[in-house]
Amino acid sequence: MSTPTKEAMQTMQLEQIVSRSRMEAVDALARLIPSATQMGSLQELRKDYDAYLEANGTKLAEVSSTRTNEMVGVVRGVEEAVDAVKFIESTLRSIRSLTEDCQSLVTSKRTVHELSIVKRNQEKVIEHVEIVSSVESRAQKIQELLQHPSNFVQAYEKLAALEADIASLRFAVAKDLKDPHESLRALEGFFVEVEKTNRLAENHLWHVCDDILKHCQSKPFEVVEYAKVIQCQEIIEKKRRTNGISYAEKRWRDKFIKRLQSRAKQRLHAMVEQADSGAACSSDICLELTDKMMGLVSYYDLVKPCFPPNYMIFEAVQKTYHEQIMSVVNILGKRYRHLSNTEIIEILSFVESYQDLMQTLDVSERELWIPVHSADNIEGKVNSGVRFLLAEYRKRLLGSLKSWNMKLMELELSDPPKQKNSGRCWSPTMVDMFHSVNEQINTVSAVGSGALKVFVTEACLSSILNFQGMYKEGVRSVSTKDDLYLQRMSACINNGLSAHDLTEELRESVDESIDERYHGIVNVENVCRGFLDVCNVAVDATVEHIFRDPGFKKLLQQLFDKFWAKGQVTTSIVLTLKDYLYELKEYIDPSYYKRLCDKCMQELCQIYMECVLVSAIGMLEEQKLGRLEKDHATFVQFFSEMVQMKRVKAAFQFIQDYVALASAPNMERYSLSYTLLLKNQAWFPSDLAEKIATQRFDGQLSDTQQRIKQLHDQWEKEGARQQLPRKGAHRRLRSLNFQFSNRQAPGSQSSSDVN
Repeated sequence: MSTPTKEAMQTMQLEQIVSRSRMEAVDALARLIPSATQMGSLQELRKDYDAYLEANGTKLAEVSSTRTNEMVGVVRGVEEAVDAVKFIESTLRSIRSLTEDCQSLVTSKRTVHELSIVKRNQEKVIEHVEIVSSVESRAQKIQELLQHPSNFVQAYEKLAALEADIASLRFAVAKDLKDPHESLRALEGFFVEVEKTNRLAENHLWHVCDDILKHCQSKPFEVVEYAKVIQCQEIIEKKRRTNGISYAEKRWRDKFIKRLQSRAKQRLHAMVEQADSGAACSSDICLELTDKMMGLVSYYDLVKPCFPPNYMIFEAVQKTYHEQIMSVVNILGKRYRHLSNTEIIEILSFVESYQDLMQTLDVSERELWIPVHSADNIEGKVNSGVRFLLAEYRKRLLGSLKSWNMKLMELELSDPPKQKNSGRCWSPTMVDMFHSVNEQINTVSAVGSGALKVFVTEACLSSILNFQGMYKEGVRSVSTKDDLYLQRMSACINNGLSAHDLTEELRESVDESIDERYHGIVNVENVCRGFLDVCNVAVDATVEHIFRDPGFKKLLQQLFDKFWAKGQVTTSIVLTLKDYLYELKEYIDPSYYKRLCDKCMQELCQIYMECVLVSAIGMLEEQKLGRLEKDHATFVQFFSEMVQMKRVKAAFQFIQDYVALASAPNMERYSLSYTLLLKNQAWFPSDLAEKIATQRFDGQLSDTQQRIKQLHDQWEKEGARQQLPRKGAHRRLRSLNFQFSNRQAPGSQSSSDVN
């Protein structure tokens, strides 16, 4: 079989391609015309295809034309670049040729280099000579400008330029010459006029500085320009220091501030001398200092806005003012022994006004100030002069009030108490005491309503606290044999209550009259509690007096004897207390009368409880236990008329608990009763409970030891829960010698057991 030729193979491949194309065309036509019914649209598809083919041909022609034009432009650019490269190569060849020709013509390169250096040096010398020759004329023109203050900024600009030229000249001379010192000394003669001009500029600046307030008030914008000049000079000097240029710095900023401080010191130095020599009285000095301080306000309002904040012009002047004022106050304060109270108040009032002014001017002043708390003064946190004055005035104030209060106490203890129409007892002691306190506070109120007033108020409150201690001692010292004892104690109670109200009124009046920033500083809680303590001391003394009454004391000693068993003793006790309390009801303010009744109830309950504990073993009979229950009902009925029922029941709950314990029919009930008793009376002695159990159930128990141990465990548990002492807890009860000094109480055989 013959091998097919190359042409035959190509023909076969072409036929395959044509066949594949036809099949693809048929498939595409089948997708466009899916059914035979749509064959009619074949003509429309042909038209659409022709239109699409024509549009594509047009677009292809346009794109081809654009691409052709772009390629033509690129080709032209490449041709121009080739021409430019050829021109550069030609030029470089010419330069190289000319250079070779020049090298052949010049015999010595070193000579040409030296000639170039000489030419440059000659140009610099000519420039420097021109500067030197023009210095005098330029300086004179600047001096003419300085004759008019409005031209100061322009004159400074020319002066700065002239000084810059001179500085560069000096730098060049110092750098280029082998011995520059001789040359610089020779040049100094040409710069005399510049120094003169510089002095004129500085004198003009110092003239503005010396009268800065006037200039800031009349021409503030010019002062701002002067500040800019100082700032520019500072920048120039900083640059010269950075570049290492040797130059005599003017330091106008530092000199300007120091000059302002010096002028401020001169204004106040006379005050220091007058205070030191004693030539003027303290009040005149304070008045003049107050006037001088207004200058500081002007600095804050007028001068400070004209200068950059970092210059701290106002802070520097304020520091000088502060140093001088503090010196004056220190000098005056060290003479505190020779100053009157009025003079001390005037000086302290000035210090307070200075403190307020500093706060207004946003200055945090922590050296010259008035502390609102005396503790700050004692700890030495303030200026020494102010500390001396405050300590001296406080000492005099407390001494004066103490002397006055002692006289009031003498009258309190000697004069009979007064009675109002309602029958209430009172005395004018507290009113007079507060009257003297208000006088002291009003003395400083006339000169200020700030820290000084608060300080004096706190000192007065301290005096009141001292008076409370004195008053309580006076209450305790009143003789019980005094026929007016109850009236005096009633007056003390009422006085304490009225003083409590007067203290609150004092705080309110002070808060209303002082500055808002000091509101709430005055604390009267301790004083108010102190007056309530006075009332409590008087109540305690009254109760003690009642229970020390011989007749009433005798009744208490008869508790649990044969008369008590008949109910006579308890009835007499209640009637006696009723007489006392009904009499006191007329004397004492109702708000505290209930406390007095409650105190009497607690005292009676305590005594009755102690008697029960002493006579516990002898009180196990059913008849006596019944009497105890009747006493409980009698006491509750009596005190419930004057004291809240809840407190009455709590006070006498012990009687019921003890009756329940002592009347338990068996040991199980006894254990339960003891547990309930411990919930209310955790202090009840376990050893006493043990003896009662032994007395009641000795013949019935075979395991007494185990039951008694359970009682001890209950007592230990309850004592731990209520955090009471677990051993000898009952010993917190008072000694019974007072009530039973001449008599052995019933059941005393157990007294040693209790203890």
